[in-house]
Amino acid sequence: MHSRFLLAMLCFVALSGCGSASTPTGGGTTPTVAATASATPPAATGLTAIDWANTTYPNACNLGGDKITVVNGMAKGSNGVTLRVTDPMFGYITRTDQVDVIVPYECTGATGSGIHILVFAGTAAQPTLVGQLPLTTAKYALASVFTEGIIDHKLELSGVGFSSTSVPLCCPDTTIIDTYAWNGNAFTLSSQQATALGKQLAP
Repeated sequence: MHSRFLLAMLCFVALSGCGSASTPTGGGTTPTVAATASATPPAATGLTAIDWANTTYPNACNLGGDKITVVNGMAKGSNGVTLRVTDPMFGYITRTDQVDVIVPYECTGATGSGIHILVFAGTAAQPTLVGQLPLTTAKYALASVFTEGIIDHKLELSGVGFSSTSVPLCCPDTTIIDTYAWNGNAFTLSSQQATALGKQLAP
């Protein structure tokens, strides 16, 4: 009996000496890193965002339909006529807060039409044709544009034309510089210089 009592006491002492294990925790706090989303730049909205070699134009060459789509600067109609557009030029002509664009184009078939100009204003979502130049009402018709320039909100076109209607279409005999200004609704010819066979014709 006495031995059983001693055994019980030994077990009690052994059990009371065993403390429950605790898991230590660090005293510091873990810093929180806030994720910041990178800003996405706004999509371009001006006319410079358009790929002018691969877009839709008004049908300036009568290829059929109201509009024609060029691919790599070219489009061919069922009538055998081809529309070709070349590198655009950007600048402020119509005096808005959006940049304008001039696009040289040519219609070629059995014969070429010479290089003319389309002028667009507006935005990439809504480009608006505001001019098709040169005007045919000028005293000396500019048959083909060689160079274009934007000077003080005016559009300057230079090229070759004819001194009279009797000159064959094959053989322009006049160098011409036309300057156009935007009047708020349309382009007007503000000045013209014409030189034929070494003789100044206009102004």
